Amino acid sequence: MFKRIFNFCIITVKSAPLFFLLNFIVIITFNLAGLGAAFAFKWATDTIMEAQGTGVFGANIAMPILFFFLMICIGGNTWNFENMVRTLYTNRAKKFFNKYFMFRSYKDKQDNFYDNKYYDDYQFNKNNINNTTSISLTIFNRLFAAIIGLIISGVAISFFSPLILLIILALSVIIVIVNRYVVKARVKLNEDYINDERKANYYKELLSGKPHAKELRIFNLQGRFLNLWNTSYRKFAGAKYKRNINSRRKPCFYRIYRVFFSRS
Repeated sequence: MFKRIFNFCIITVKSAPLFFLLNFIVIITFNLAGLGAAFAFKWATDTIMEAQGTGVFGANIAMPILFFFLMICIGGNTWNFENMVRTLYTNRAKKFFNKYFMFRSYKDKQDNFYDNKYYDDYQFNKNNINNTTSISLTIFNRLFAAIIGLIISGVAISFFSPLILLIILALSVIIVIVNRYVVKARVKLNEDYINDERKANYYKELLSGKPHAKELRIFNLQGRFLNLWNTSYRKFAGAKYKRNINSRRKPCFYRIYRVFFSRS
């Protein structure tokens, strides 16, 4: 499994190495801008307090304020730019994985598509092609950005209280364990209910597609296929809904971590 994940990441990076490098530069720049904004805010506050004590107001106040607004402009609204860079460095890899999947599907024998187990695996892979590049995004964007942010926050927090830093590190380990469990549960759920999801999509196509519109009306089959669709859909949709609800119930230690992290 880890070898496959490693291969996915290597292919994604090799597909667009320049954009991948730009992506790293953007992550580091935005994290430093966030630190710079916090530093500039403290600098501006100290300068204003000092000016109030001395009664001298001048360029010494303007500089930290201008620096603060500069850092806010760089690191304040990063989502659109980050999304653009992510799209640039993953598009070629997505194209490659989709072409490879179509090629492998064409090479397989036609009889395989009548095998229920084979077709379940086929549909599962088809629905998760884009997750091949999502792995790279998770490792190189979220994980790397989190590490950079943790280092920056850790340095700042340890300057004031090393004990708080140790508590945050302990909570981070717990969060990693919880997230690993959630990801495994999500993959298992997709595998368990792929057959019901495939059937629901098939009945949906029968009910809403053009090829079978005439036969459905002649033989009055709408109600029968609608009931079949409803049965299959409720199975996988209900399970996925419960999974999403449970995954959104963040443990209390995660909320504590977010409080410390946001204040750092």
